[in-house]
Amino acid sequence: MSLGQSILTTAALIIITLVVISANRLILESQQDELMGEAYHLASEIANSMLTEASQKMFDPNPWYSWNSASESFTPVYMLGPNSSEMAAVPLPDRYPFKSIAGYNDFDDYHLYTRVVDTPIITGFQVRDSVFYISSSNPDTPYGYPTALKKMIVTVTHSLYLPKPLLFSTVKSY
Repeated sequence: MSLGQSILTTAALIIITLVVISANRLILESQQDELMGEAYHLASEIANSMLTEASQKMFDPNPWYSWNSASESFTPVYMLGPNSSEMAAVPLPDRYPFKSIAGYNDFDDYHLYTRVVDTPIITGFQVRDSVFYISSSNPDTPYGYPTALKKMIVTVTHSLYLPKPLLFSTVKSY
């Protein structure tokens, strides 16, 4: 084999190697994009499930209020979240089977609640809830006093597949 043929063979091998590497990179990026899309889908299902679970609970632990005096009788802002017996029943972060389903009895118990969700496809979703009172005139800002409206924001994150946290919210009224 002459020097010219050796150079052509080497150049062909280099070109083939570059093509294979590029094809592999495209396949890996495609699979990662597919997993990221699946992660967004799963995260939205997880958040909706969390909002549904909390929304099925009572507005406040003591439901026996008259409409006129309700806001003065609701849980004070600084006491939102689970009480001591509920904290003992639901260790954080909660993992499947989720103890919050039976351990919490009202909507605001989910304040600062955390959960780790594993799905068959992707494991390690982090879920964090925040509950606060709002006013009907400004539903995006926490209100400093009890009102007949509570808002829950559910934040779902995943260190690998969700570059930005997903936020979902709902409002529960008395």
